[in-house]
Amino acid sequence: MAIEYAPSAGDKTPAGVKQAGSGERRDHVFAILVALVFLAAGGAAAWRHELWRDEVQAWLIARDNASLPEMIRFMRYDGHPGLWYLCLWLAARVTHALAAVQVIHLTIAASTVYLFARHSPFSRVQKALFAFGYFPMFEYSVLCRNYAPGVLLLVAFCCLFPKRDKVFLWISVVLFFLANTIAHMLIMTIMIAAVLAFDLALRRKTLEGGCGCPAWKRAAGLTIIGAGILLSVLQVIPPPDGGFARLWMWGIDFHAMGKTVSTVARAYFPVPQVQCHFWISPLLLEKFPLFLRFESWFALALVCGTAFVLSRKPVVLAFYLGGTLALWLFFYTKYFGFLRHHGFLFILFVASAWLYWIGPPPPRPRTIFERWSAAAEKWFRPAITVLFGIHVAGAAIALSMDYRYPFSHGKTAAEYIIRENMQDRLMAGHMDSNAVTVLGYLDGKKMYYPQSLGFGSFVVMNLKHNPAVDDSTIVERVKDLAVRSKQDVLFVVHYPLPFSDPCIKPVEAFTGSIIQNEDFYLYEVRRPLSIVTPAFNGVH
Repeated sequence: MAIEYAPSAGDKTPAGVKQAGSGERRDHVFAILVALVFLAAGGAAAWRHELWRDEVQAWLIARDNASLPEMIRFMRYDGHPGLWYLCLWLAARVTHALAAVQVIHLTIAASTVYLFARHSPFSRVQKALFAFGYFPMFEYSVLCRNYAPGVLLLVAFCCLFPKRDKVFLWISVVLFFLANTIAHMLIMTIMIAAVLAFDLALRRKTLEGGCGCPAWKRAAGLTIIGAGILLSVLQVIPPPDGGFARLWMWGIDFHAMGKTVSTVARAYFPVPQVQCHFWISPLLLEKFPLFLRFESWFALALVCGTAFVLSRKPVVLAFYLGGTLALWLFFYTKYFGFLRHHGFLFILFVASAWLYWIGPPPPRPRTIFERWSAAAEKWFRPAITVLFGIHVAGAAIALSMDYRYPFSHGKTAAEYIIRENMQDRLMAGHMDSNAVTVLGYLDGKKMYYPQSLGFGSFVVMNLKHNPAVDDSTIVERVKDLAVRSKQDVLFVVHYPLPFSDPCIKPVEAFTGSIIQNEDFYLYEVRRPLSIVTPAFNGVH
């Protein structure tokens, strides 16, 4: 953050301005250096990272739908708004190289790091630690999902917030796009809109005095934010035949409530275990029985302690508590998610600390409660430094494991298929949601999905997507495909078939990936003499 030096009383020269400009330049150079180092480290990690099914699915939806309306129609089955898909759709009009996903995503992540290092009120040590922490460095950088655009836009909002009266329309545009990144950021946008309204109400007298944002600009800005929220809601509402996360949980379940509250502890201390399957295994803290016994209480203490420090600025307190409670409600009622989703609780914490430290200082403490809060604030910055350091340790473990082990064997299987000149063969894949990873590395290829009885590339998560089909039925459907097409079929499956069949010949196996159900086994399914099974559908 730029430091301004005021000139002395008798100073007639603009020396003070020059010193402030010098501080601005130093901050700018520091931010560029951090972003460049981040870009180099992230690029090296991305080069070693094999994309997995969730990363590939969005690319296939963007790549294999020529028109935007068609892409939006299929995108809705994934339960996400469309900003990330739109970015990929535009990129896919230029190239079909899957590496484009990583280039775009890493650029977004590096931009986030630059803005954070350039404009946030944290110390330079804290800025550097945050940049190379678990979520910015790994989950929202190396892994290519729609999370990174959301974090970038939230950081952009924090950058603009100090001048919100002057740039309210720009803030509104940022929030319009923020709402259309991911459902969690949609929730965050709704909370920010409420906080902005609360902030305007608290400063009503100042605004009426002509020092704030004109009424027409406020009305236009809130309209833009509302339009973005409405557009996102229309996209995340599943189609009538949508099959993903259809149910809501509105009952009282104390175990589920405790598990939901504990997401804060996991998000604030995301240190994985040093093992191959670190990404889908319990965190290091969860190895300790004492932590598991009290993790929800520990998480609640973290939230209450943070709220206690932020209480001297009601607008920031409302943002932090409202956002945390809203995300908890989403985890509890709709989709609990994984650590990568819970990480938005940590991003919310960082954004709240950012907003707390900008602008005028809180009023002098008058009550005992305020004095205690002011005293606790002295420990807030050191505590954040320690917390960011823990995140760096988590990132180091994740990156080292991703370097040592293949994240997914989809790329390895695809390279084998190309190397053995099998890419032009008729292919089938099961389960389809896993097999898409292989297709992502086979440009323009489609395969038959016996699970849903159709050809395609990306997976349509509708009610026809039935994961309960047994193995024998799946194999019979692939054999039926061989009969109908009058050619042998290359069958891709993510587990070894549990039985032998004279028509099935093992080809190759790729095992030992970080995501266990992204190991892949290749089989050749030969044509039997005759078989009768359900017909398959057309290409999507």
